[in-house]
Amino acid sequence: MRGGRLFRNLLLAGLVAGSGLGGCHRGKDWNVLLITLDTTRADALSCYGNLEVQTPALDSLARQGAMFEHAYSPYPMTMPAHSTILTGTQPPTHGILDNSAAYRLSPEALTLAEVLADRGWQTAAFISAVVLKKDFGINQGFQHWDEENLQPREDLEDQSFAPIPERLADLTTDAALEWLGHSERKKWFMWIHYYDPHFPYRPPAPYDQSVPDYPYLGEVAFMDSQIQRVLDRLKELGIEEKTVIVAVGDHGEGLGRHGESTHSIFIYNATQRVPFLFRLPGHDLGCQLLPTAVGLEDVMPTILDSLGIPIPKTVQGESLKPLILGQEADTRERYAFMMSDYTYLQYGWSPLAGIAGDRYKFIRAPRPELYDLLEDANEERNLLAELPKVAAEMDDRLTRMEAAMPAPFQPVRGGGEDRLKLEKELEALGYASAPQVRIDPEKARRKDPKDYVSLFPVFNELVKVMGKYDFPKALTLCEQILEKDPENLRAWSTKARALFLSGREPEAFAWLKQSLEVIGESGETYRKLGEISLGLGRMEEAAGYLRRAIELDPYDAESHYYLGMILLQAKGQEQVALELFQAQSIKESSWSHLGLARFYEKQKQVDQARAEYERALAINPDEQIATIEYILFLASQGQWQQVRRKIEEASGKWEHFLEDPHIVPLARRTGAGARVQP
Repeated sequence: MRGGRLFRNLLLAGLVAGSGLGGCHRGKDWNVLLITLDTTRADALSCYGNLEVQTPALDSLARQGAMFEHAYSPYPMTMPAHSTILTGTQPPTHGILDNSAAYRLSPEALTLAEVLADRGWQTAAFISAVVLKKDFGINQGFQHWDEENLQPREDLEDQSFAPIPERLADLTTDAALEWLGHSERKKWFMWIHYYDPHFPYRPPAPYDQSVPDYPYLGEVAFMDSQIQRVLDRLKELGIEEKTVIVAVGDHGEGLGRHGESTHSIFIYNATQRVPFLFRLPGHDLGCQLLPTAVGLEDVMPTILDSLGIPIPKTVQGESLKPLILGQEADTRERYAFMMSDYTYLQYGWSPLAGIAGDRYKFIRAPRPELYDLLEDANEERNLLAELPKVAAEMDDRLTRMEAAMPAPFQPVRGGGEDRLKLEKELEALGYASAPQVRIDPEKARRKDPKDYVSLFPVFNELVKVMGKYDFPKALTLCEQILEKDPENLRAWSTKARALFLSGREPEAFAWLKQSLEVIGESGETYRKLGEISLGLGRMEEAAGYLRRAIELDPYDAESHYYLGMILLQAKGQEQVALELFQAQSIKESSWSHLGLARFYEKQKQVDQARAEYERALAINPDEQIATIEYILFLASQGQWQQVRRKIEEASGKWEHFLEDPHIVPLARRTGAGARVQP
């Protein structure tokens, strides 16, 4: 993307209006509008010099306020980056290191919404993708939370992944404007999250033709058009001049640079340098271009300082208000922190960490990197060998920054049904859950992600074919990965799953047993070993595996269920089974209620059993095992009309449902399902 240097030259030549500060007063009654631009590179906006796209709404904010030329995301993924924006803390402290159902923001984390709500602001959030659902705990402090209509985009027939649960910018804006119209004009804090620039890039008409060769930029232009609607409404309501407006990217997009097509792996500028625009009421700054390095952790303290609210001690960022208003007397160089543990958690490769100042950027990796950002903005020439002293100083500064970060908040693991649903939705986005194995850090540090660039498209294809249940192709791709990286965590776990789901249980069992030696223990591995052993009738062996799965992952609802079913069949173990089904960690999952249904059914408490079956299916109507068990229960009670109706409903949902051996005789008896032959 071109134009950044040209725009800087225009500024220096005085062709863009200079700074003119208005009156300064505390904003105790100001509103706050926070707009987060998912997957938006700084150089994707025309105000940052892109000559191929027009972003007039964001440009207008840049003209009236401050624009940070070198703002950096601390993490190239949505949930970790937004957690930093909303808490003012770095990823090692807030503890969110992946878009994964295994992570949930701790209640110990103090959010911007909580601070403002406590001081009388109405708080509302409008979310556009599943990666920021309230299940992740990111909703702390928001009195109104809108994540409605997150629907798969069925128009993406040739997309690389399964249909994505998201909400287009116009629908998110509709929801935000409706709330704004009913906010009774009290002071408010509104967060609007736009997701459109995320892959796959399919902007709606006419934006699909605005930059025909760059659909990613078309998505950015469409998003900008919806931001304009919000800005227009503020003017219509006469509250524009009492509203702090912040627009900031959460991370960028690789778009092929350094071999990364999207984001999450590397921490080069393509994914880390983001737009950051800040408009203060009463201050027409005339496009104040600020070149110092800043981070997303600075968003929260800058907003609070602008409102005259003390900054909580938990916040690690700094207020940028003195810089914005030209009051900064400290000429010290600022540094932005960044990291990615994604390849460590997903593949067992080295984690990455980095630091960027006004000129140099250092990346700690098995083969470290140093770049002169003033001369090499695209980070194509590693100066480590030429400037070893600079590299050593940057590395030392990075180490000191990490050491100064407070200890992580108490971790919160997502559990039960929330986690199961989130994992499925995140897989649709291409974010497979990280294998929860005990990674050898020394072994990982010898594996530089740069050495595995050729595997990135293979992993993308693997997610795609697993989503389509093409297990033979998935097994071929796993072997391709393992040929280059024999200990790859993702390939090992996916191969086991593909073997299991394709009915090759003995091979899956042997592969899982081998994986314990090669990549280490995980709850998922032991659960699968338990399921296979259960299917083979080896009850005692299955129980041992399932107990170990629960030890490693107390939130594993399936392991609780299967172990409970084994105990339910053992003499005198019914109460132990009941306690497993009622475990606090899985209490509200469909598996918990299914287990309780089986318990009450065995106790001949029919009404309670029926109620538990219905609760299980109400929580997760798409759980096929629960559906089959409920149909079998209805048949045992002679409820044949309901059996027929349930079978027909399920056969319309699952292609091979009528082939299940438990269902075939019931379908024949009731006449349900035309595909079942007598």
